Amino acid sequence: MKQILYVSVASNPITDSDMKSLLNQARSNNDRDHVSGKLVYVDGQFLQLIEGVTEQVDATFDRIKIDPRHHNIQLFIEHAISVRTFPDWTMGYVVASIKDVMDVTGISQIHGLSDLYKQVQDDLMKDLIVGLTPTTNR
Repeated sequence: MKQILYVSVASNPITDSDMKSLLNQARSNNDRDHVSGKLVYVDGQFLQLIEGVTEQVDATFDRIKIDPRHHNIQLFIEHAISVRTFPDWTMGYVVASIKDVMDVTGISQIHGLSDLYKQVQDDLMKDLIVGLTPTTNR
């Protein structure tokens, strides 16, 4: 199995309707492909952890990379796993603020997720995504 974590920037402001559509599509695809994970939306940026069978994670990330709803995709973590972090979720979802991120990480000044990553190790980024309480977790 494999787990990846990436950050990207929304191409346009994301409305509640846009996010609902994105989540419905992701959950349907992930359920079909037996992929699990969590999506965090922070001030126009996405942080997403996805995990599952290597081939399915790779195929999912290939679809994500060509999705026009975001750009500047930066892959931060890609490694083999034996146990999933989110085994029961097709896609958990969190809306957070930069303040929420700073509170969870203990970092006092960041301007975005990419800026945060420059200051921390991979494990802290994973702790962040795990530590933020999901809005939905289906």
